[in-house]
Amino acid sequence: MKLLELPLDVFLTVIDVTVHELGVRGSMRARLVCRSFADAIPEALHRTRVIEYAYTSRLFLVSYRPEVIARYLLYRIRADRTNIHPWVQTNCQTVQTLAKHAGWAQDLQKVEMLYQASCSCLALYKGRGVFHALSVGAGDEMQYGGGTSANCLTVAAWVGDMALIKSFNLESNACSFFGRPLWAASAQGHLDVVKHFLNHNATENWLDTERGPWPGIARSPLDVAAYMGRESIVRLFLNPRYNNTTVQSWEGCAIHSAAIGGHANILTLLIHHYKEVKYPDDIVKTLHASLIQSCRHGMHQTAQVLLQHGAKPIYTDVFPRTSLQWAAITGNAALVKMLLDAGAELEPATERHFPSGKKMGNCRVWKDGLSEARDRGHKEVERLILERMAELQK
Repeated sequence: MKLLELPLDVFLTVIDVTVHELGVRGSMRARLVCRSFADAIPEALHRTRVIEYAYTSRLFLVSYRPEVIARYLLYRIRADRTNIHPWVQTNCQTVQTLAKHAGWAQDLQKVEMLYQASCSCLALYKGRGVFHALSVGAGDEMQYGGGTSANCLTVAAWVGDMALIKSFNLESNACSFFGRPLWAASAQGHLDVVKHFLNHNATENWLDTERGPWPGIARSPLDVAAYMGRESIVRLFLNPRYNNTTVQSWEGCAIHSAAIGGHANILTLLIHHYKEVKYPDDIVKTLHASLIQSCRHGMHQTAQVLLQHGAKPIYTDVFPRTSLQWAAITGNAALVKMLLDAGAELEPATERHFPSGKKMGNCRVWKDGLSEARDRGHKEVERLILERMAELQK
């Protein structure tokens, strides 16, 4: 009997068992191969909650697919009926309070819009941490605010409704479970809302300790604007009127975010401004780290900008892997060719090598670019590397 001819409940059970066996990585590969089941597999990942293993499986890049995370959050909101997780409960309470405050409680379309907005905002802010939290639960001592005004204000800022924003009598930089209002408005590119918050000193005492000490798109409004491609917002932050010391401290990380997001124009803008306010050795480190990240995400245009501004493909990240090794993994042939033309080494990194000249040995040696491309079936990348090897042997 063909699988598609099975009764629906039996078919769904088969798909659920398959997803459990394959895990997140295997299921997504199966989705590409088995086109007939392409829609059934993501639904099964949600239904079985196997998608939550994206955190423990170290699928770091899922943090840069917030739409995937948001869809799962929305599924949990609709599906959970008992033993509701505190994160889901907080989301629901925030939307219900905000809808009541705005007079939208009876407008189903507006309420649905708020649910989608709150899930999208939280997914971008928390990243793959959403999967971790939903998989392990949360202790009673953790407070998320429910339908507090701070939570409502941030979601309102994400929506961009100025009248709704002004109706909350809150500080413009109030921190919430969904992030800060200025961050949310910047992510969505709401220029008037961002100006409103900046004119109310929203960058004063900015210290988002909840996000940890490392850089990322949730750390600052400039970071997220650069990642999301909101050029008007980035230009606003670089305007001398708003470019205070706090904003300047965000610029290095914003270069990384623009590189990862693939926004060449914004990246160029940030690099030019960064060179005006930082020391030369600092820009070298920033360009190097951004090139690695561009290649890891397969971003050809931003990698090109970084190479044009002096980034070198000879350095590694902490793993250590080179730009070429990461580019070969993505299968972006144009990116690989550009790195080869820029002098990228074919051998795998055997030690960490940074622009400061510092090298650290005793590291794991990963596969070289040729092996990575061959293992993943990237034929054009494999051909380019083999051609370069032949040229070097002449």
